[in-house]
Amino acid sequence: MTISQLNQWASFGQSVATIAAIILGGWWAYYHFRRKREHLWNIECSISSSVTSCSKKHVLACLVIDFKNVGSKVFVPGSEGLTVAIRRVVLPDSGPLPDWETCETVLDSIDILAKYKPDGASDYVGVYSLGVGAAYRERFHVVLESGYLYLVKTALTEHRTDDRITDYFLLDALHAPR
Repeated sequence: MTISQLNQWASFGQSVATIAAIILGGWWAYYHFRRKREHLWNIECSISSSVTSCSKKHVLACLVIDFKNVGSKVFVPGSEGLTVAIRRVVLPDSGPLPDWETCETVLDSIDILAKYKPDGASDYVGVYSLGVGAAYRERFHVVLESGYLYLVKTALTEHRTDDRITDYFLLDALHAPR
């Protein structure tokens, strides 16, 4: 076998190995990122607000919680549903904002999906679900003392595993429009 023939066989072997690696890599990616995750839910959640003065000492905050099922399975909330809690942030003289645990509780966790749950129902199975690709919007109104920043925490639990999606939002009641 001459050097040129050996070079041709090596080039052929390299081409076959490259094709095999591309096929195996594609199969692995498909299995790992698609087939393996078909049973998982995936929810996108976002919070926005509008704040309006309703007196000299109080503001009306309208929280809008948007969530969308971008997964491949129907999502059913757990027994806790979609909880909202609010804490007042006491601003330090300088440095980062305090953690959730150190803020003063204004509103304990309440389930804002409870209005959809029939009396006596322990969870939302058969009552409330997020279909694949469905987007939902829930509104929550609350009166708060003006002149503060508030930290809003939302948590959405899943009915089978009690896994939760938690999101935080800083609500500005310091500069509410009059």
